[in-house]
Amino acid sequence: MMCKKIRQSIFAFVCAFSCVAMSFAQDSSQSQTKKNSASDEDKFTVAFDEGLGYSKVTRIVFQNEKTNYVFEDYMMGAFLSVRTEYFEPLNPLMRLSVYTPFSTEFNNVEQSRKRFNWGIDYFAGMEFKASVKGYVNVHIAPGLHFLYEYTDRFSYIDLGIGGYINAELPVSYHWSIVLDGIGSFDFGNLGSNKLFEYYNIVWQWQTGIGFKYSIMMPNKINYMNQSLEDIQLKKDAKKALKEAKKQQKSKKEQEQ
Repeated sequence: MMCKKIRQSIFAFVCAFSCVAMSFAQDSSQSQTKKNSASDEDKFTVAFDEGLGYSKVTRIVFQNEKTNYVFEDYMMGAFLSVRTEYFEPLNPLMRLSVYTPFSTEFNNVEQSRKRFNWGIDYFAGMEFKASVKGYVNVHIAPGLHFLYEYTDRFSYIDLGIGGYINAELPVSYHWSIVLDGIGSFDFGNLGSNKLFEYYNIVWQWQTGIGFKYSIMMPNKINYMNQSLEDIQLKKDAKKALKEAKKQQKSKKEQEQ
């Protein structure tokens, strides 16, 4: 019963933090809009990154007269990041990941799994953005980290602090490749393990590769040297080619 209340409290805390972050974004957007012109660069926008992720969780139980107990979970999954790209110098960031463990080890010995294991990971913070001449955009954010992991042994609940780093590579005018990583130190005794297996140290690191497609915030500097004019010319060329084919087809039908 107590474990259920703790889970509900943590879930409410995570939701509240997300609402506060987005509320800050909306309030700042309204104040900025009054000060700035309505150009494309001044418009409030939200960016989404998505891709595949990898994670490792390490849990350690100290032992006095023998080797410490070390539990390690290796997980694969997918992530979705949401951030604003409008405010300076801080922007709210949220990253949600869904994982499934593919390997579990105890003191470097792999353990068998009898049922499907899964986990939900959440990170929220305020990010700083830096750019290397527009060819690499770097996002760095301290923040709060939360992990719920369902396994054969326990239902883990980890809560702590962490850091997020993201490297955004602008490939074309609208598309970017995203490389990111998260490291966190957590309190890992909020789940069903708290009465049976108390962890002295818990840490986790994650890495991911994905993409971002943005219309509102395009990459004016990109590796393919694309511009809005180039994209429009290609669209016009395709449209002209399509019209030409229609005309040729209609002429053939009239001749017949």
